[in-house]
Amino acid sequence: LYYQHGDHRNIADKKIQFFFDYLHAHYFVSTAHRDENFIAMVARKSGAGEQLVRSLTEIINTIHSKEKTRKEDLITLNTLLEKFYKKI
Repeated sequence: LYYQHGDHRNIADKKIQFFFDYLHAHYFVSTAHRDENFIAMVARKSGAGEQLVRSLTEIINTIHSKEKTRKEDLITLNTLLEKFYKKI
């Protein structure tokens, strides 16, 4: 429904929040500061690989830095999240 109405930001926010909740619940990782230490810790604890976690962090930061979320950014986020969940 959100996708049909073009509300890409709402979908992205929900996916990001679910991802952060997952990291907190399963790996006890704080998502408040998404820096190099965050990337290394998530990669180490999840086994997903540093490059994948870095790409995910970059798209999340991009989405959070803009007022509107482009369809392409939402697709990228979704693709990276699927890769992450498959690797763990």
